[in-house]
Amino acid sequence: MPQTRRWGLGIILLAVLFSLLAFPLAAHATDVSVYSNTGLAGETSFAGVELAQSFSTGSNPIGLGSVSFQYQNINDGPPPASGGSYALELFAGNGGVPSTLIATLASDVTVTTPGNLTDSYTPISPIPLAPNSQYFVVLSGSIGNSLLWSYSNSAPTTDMTPTPTFLSLSSSDGGATWTSLSNDFLMSVDGTTLSAPTLSGFSAISGTQGQSQAIAAPTSSAPGTFSYASSSTDVATVAGSQITFGNAGTTTLTATFTPADATTYYSATISASVTVVGVPPPPPPPPPPAPTTTTSVVPITTTTTSTSPTVTTTTQPTRSTGSTTTTTQPNTTSTTITTSPTSTTTTAPAPSTSTTSPTSSPPTTTTTLPTQNSTITNPTPQPPNDGLFTSTEGSQFVAQIDATTGAPVDGTHVTVNAITADPDTAITVEVHSTPQVILNSVTSASGTFSGVTTLPGSLEPGVHVLIIRATYNGLPVTLVGAFVMSPTDQFSTIVQPTELSNYAGISDPRIVRALRFGLPVYDVGSHSRTTVGVLVAGGSLLALVGAGGALSQTTAVSGQSSSHSRSKVASAVTKKLKAVQTKHDSWGDSSSTWRHPLTERVDRYFRELPPKAGRYSALVPRVLTDGSWLRAIFGAWSMLLLVAGSALGILSLFFHSAAPFVPSVCLIYLLIALGVLDAIASVVAWVVIAAASVAVGSIQSSADVRTLLGLGVLIVTVAFIAHAIRPLRRYIIGDVSQRWERLFDYTVMPVFIAFATASMAKALNGLSGLTILSDANLSAIRWIVVVMIVIRLLGEDAALHFYPERSKAVQPAKLTSPRLQFNVGALIFKFLLYLLVMDPYFGLSARTVTAAVLLAIPGVLKLREDSLPNSPLLHRWLPRGLTSFLFMMVLGSFLSFHLLGLNPTTSTVDSTFLWLLVPGVAISVIELFGRDGTDWTNVWIKRGLGVFVWLAAAGLVTGNLILFK
Repeated sequence: MPQTRRWGLGIILLAVLFSLLAFPLAAHATDVSVYSNTGLAGETSFAGVELAQSFSTGSNPIGLGSVSFQYQNINDGPPPASGGSYALELFAGNGGVPSTLIATLASDVTVTTPGNLTDSYTPISPIPLAPNSQYFVVLSGSIGNSLLWSYSNSAPTTDMTPTPTFLSLSSSDGGATWTSLSNDFLMSVDGTTLSAPTLSGFSAISGTQGQSQAIAAPTSSAPGTFSYASSSTDVATVAGSQITFGNAGTTTLTATFTPADATTYYSATISASVTVVGVPPPPPPPPPPAPTTTTSVVPITTTTTSTSPTVTTTTQPTRSTGSTTTTTQPNTTSTTITTSPTSTTTTAPAPSTSTTSPTSSPPTTTTTLPTQNSTITNPTPQPPNDGLFTSTEGSQFVAQIDATTGAPVDGTHVTVNAITADPDTAITVEVHSTPQVILNSVTSASGTFSGVTTLPGSLEPGVHVLIIRATYNGLPVTLVGAFVMSPTDQFSTIVQPTELSNYAGISDPRIVRALRFGLPVYDVGSHSRTTVGVLVAGGSLLALVGAGGALSQTTAVSGQSSSHSRSKVASAVTKKLKAVQTKHDSWGDSSSTWRHPLTERVDRYFRELPPKAGRYSALVPRVLTDGSWLRAIFGAWSMLLLVAGSALGILSLFFHSAAPFVPSVCLIYLLIALGVLDAIASVVAWVVIAAASVAVGSIQSSADVRTLLGLGVLIVTVAFIAHAIRPLRRYIIGDVSQRWERLFDYTVMPVFIAFATASMAKALNGLSGLTILSDANLSAIRWIVVVMIVIRLLGEDAALHFYPERSKAVQPAKLTSPRLQFNVGALIFKFLLYLLVMDPYFGLSARTVTAAVLLAIPGVLKLREDSLPNSPLLHRWLPRGLTSFLFMMVLGSFLSFHLLGLNPTTSTVDSTFLWLLVPGVAISVIELFGRDGTDWTNVWIKRGLGVFVWLAAAGLVTGNLILFK
């Protein structure tokens, strides 16, 4: 068999294998035959009467998919005339007869064709049918007796077990009474099995007569909405998700769940008891107060004589004690009281202090109100952005504990704001250890809300969880935060509230992890749009830097020839920063900028080590040669960047936002900037952080491992991706065409590297499960990368033009490729790494294994690239580089919009994310079959069109161009 045919057959088999793996995973449910009866024995007229045929469901709920029935029109002309019309309805059965109309499948259908006919009806959406229940299809007609429902002597077949008893009925009085018939009608009923969602967390409710509160929605294993009903409206009434307590007594509150995906899930109910207590009688009136004297104290020292021999001073949260109280207003210093047997001296630096003394002298209590932290900025909700690549879900609901660690808990404000809640729906704030509602309010008619409540003084030391509940698009929204209260009633740890899906209570592992690190939870399920954006961006970048996605052009001075080599960041082969072979020197080669006693030794080290390491790894030589431009200019002085990397790694142990493996945001900025200048310096920093994390025991779970790996990718690989998109190192000899190419490097590279880096930074939150970087941090990272890439390009140009001989001396002229077994090992490692990375987003399942296999296909084929057939025509016409990137972004946006919509749910992303990966993998594979050939010779037309491509792609990544909304 010819080589080309063997490879073609292999690709077909690979596609078949992928189809077998992927397509079954996309199925939502199992198709079943509920009722099937074929053949023909006779007919019964349904003109003027109603005929009914029963069918039954089994132990699982069914989604009714289609109903078809066979009948005859005996009015066969000539010429053919109308046989009349019919209506087809679906009833629930009760006592062996149709009782409750569920749906009208067809009405007033006029029949003009004579003979044996079969009509089929499919509801717009599946009709859920309860398990172990009987249903009837009822057929009725009019105008004459020419329409007949066919029946058979044979028993119907069904997939339901045990096989039910089927009934055929007739009624001539509109369904008031029914008569049994001896044969079953010809009919087919098909459907799909549905899953009953798991409902939990519907706690008993208690309240006081006349009050109302928001209903805390149960949790469900599937997305959907809840509606509520009370069994006794005298005791409690329900309006939306608000319950109002009536007369004292008990009632049952039933929550009915309606799934968002009716093709997969069945509606279900869960109940909770409601207890209403009567209003207690009013307390007796207080006794008249004793005569008092009010004294205004100015900010000087005064002495007040007291008849009490001693005075006890206690500082507590504000509580009424019935005794003398001195109150210091917020933002003032506490009152200092010195006592003696005969007098009390009070120093009050506050503007004014009010002291009330009764005629007698009971014990004295001094109370200082908690001071709100004036440096806390109130949270501001942000509407969602329709752009797929720049958007987040927005922050329609925000809440904040207005304090920092060390502040007193009692009286601390909790701020809640909303801009897009459902109108006139409840917003509640609960504090849990012993659950208590501290805010119970309702949104405005436009869906906005702004409110403040305070933490109560009755909380005990320990862990407490804040739960903010609201409603958006008819679905419950839950924000969860937490804090640890010390024995001295102060905050020792604060986790600000963030949106959380499927919250599992105070022991939820996400809350436990967030309290461990003091960072808000990042819930992937609440950021589905961000997940989709990262997926599409990843596929687009794969097309941009994958097999054949970018070309590196190096030009020799003498021959001005160019050689194209494929770049791989996501596969086993990494881009090699080749030394440019120049034949002249310049002033920099003899300057003192690089002269250092250790320069010769450093040069030799970086010439000899990369080829040796290249036999085992493609990545290590890439890291070692990345900073060649610095060594060309500064010689051994460039090693100071490695010292800087070590210093930043060590500083991360003292300035971190969570644990040693998550440096503070400012340090992350510096590490990214350092990695752009020289990847090996950021590698040194990462090794220090990783070693410290292991040494102090910070690596305790797979989430910690993912965080550490995600941090490494973010700070180390920016320069790698940059060179894969456009050459960082390009020697210009004065040709106008080459100057244009370099101008494009400066124009294209910063924008798209900033986009790629922001995508990696977004993914860091998802990998860790913690909100490490905010939207403002992502914006700062983009600008840092833009500036640093321009600095790197300027430095590369300076090294090649002013230090040409030094540029050759600091790195090997040629790098070796890894041996086959090490490339295979790298592919296996990356396969396992894919699974680890996808776990927090999609879980470890057959679907994620399929995705990992899919992503590994280009790398597997790349190992045998030389034996693959090559098509110069395909190479000429296949979009590459930025054009391929734009094509993939548009295609990914189109697929995500039509498959997921603007507000995708977790379940829809889980079931369709494979399709978002397919285009990027497909174009990487196709490029392997068009890897060589002749490019377009008219470069000016190509560049002119490239300007429009750049503008469109830049518009997409910056959010200024939104295609689907």
